Amino acid sequence: MHLNTLMASGLDPSETKGMPDVREVAGAKVTEWALPWWWVPEGAGPDVYFVLFLDELNCSLSFQWTTLREAVNSGVLGGVKCARKSAFLAAVNPPEYSSDVQQELSLPFLNRFCHLYVDSDYGDWREWALGGSDGRVGEYVSLAVSSAKHGLSGMRIDPRIVAFHEMHRGAKLREVVTESDRDRYVAVPTPRSWHMASELIRGVPTREDTIDLLTLLVASAVGMPVAMEFRAFLELYRELGDPNVVLDDPERFFSEVSSKPREKRIGLTYIAVFAVSDFIRSILGLPRRERDREFGKVVRFLKASKPVSREIPAHEMLLMMTAMIPGDSKTELVDTLGYWKTRDKFFSDVLFKSAEINLEVSALVK
Repeated sequence: MHLNTLMASGLDPSETKGMPDVREVAGAKVTEWALPWWWVPEGAGPDVYFVLFLDELNCSLSFQWTTLREAVNSGVLGGVKCARKSAFLAAVNPPEYSSDVQQELSLPFLNRFCHLYVDSDYGDWREWALGGSDGRVGEYVSLAVSSAKHGLSGMRIDPRIVAFHEMHRGAKLREVVTESDRDRYVAVPTPRSWHMASELIRGVPTREDTIDLLTLLVASAVGMPVAMEFRAFLELYRELGDPNVVLDDPERFFSEVSSKPREKRIGLTYIAVFAVSDFIRSILGLPRRERDREFGKVVRFLKASKPVSREIPAHEMLLMMTAMIPGDSKTELVDTLGYWKTRDKFFSDVLFKSAEINLEVSALVK
């Protein structure tokens, strides 16, 4: 199979249609076209499969658009038909996402395609960010892990950025910038620009003397407005202090947190949940009895969270914690959840409420 991807807006004129060549046919001079690299002609053979993917098709220039429209409509380029077994795929950017749209695709042309509308899903992005694939969530490193571990293999995105998006439930991952905003904001948050921000801050620890640097680095990729929100998140993390305190004395932690302003209270609670998630991941490799005993700290944490239960109920905390567990540790997680389900009424109720809104958790405890 010949699968060729073509981004027409980046091609030279000769690459779009090929190079003209003057030849003499029956005493007359005619123009023939030397085909471009991406076209597979009919003469390639009866069993040749040719798939052409036209990326950002509506961003092609007028001379490119004329050539590509002919190729799609008739399967002919420069007078040469394409391979018999051919298919054309195309992708376009919605006008609200791109100012580079050059062509308004006509209805007859669009009618030659079947249409799929694809939007980014935060859950899929998070799985990719954590290093997961094939439906499995990869290794998660929470904010409780020291900055020295931020370079662990498997993580595609810096864990501080993942935790920031978890707290906002993915609402800060992408921002649609209109034409009127383009003069004010050149750097805007998108999955691509968050990846750039991650590469910029890897290895930079979260300390009082590095907060300004971290803010500027993130702002250069995603813009200053959302970078300031990220800065506020990092300030909350620094305020948490030693994450071990969260599990050693959760009653004290939630007592202190409950007296803070609502926004800060919610932020600190999310960060604590991420710390507990990392703790769960760390104990799943222990022997069964030791693992079940250590998980008791998680149950105690959930019980102590009552002062903030109106903002973040215990069952939502459990959902976030379990969502970050690697796929190859699910068996150990099931065993431990089942153990505490039968031994603690409070935890059994929390587990039941989690299962009501999350099929994965429901499957774990069947």
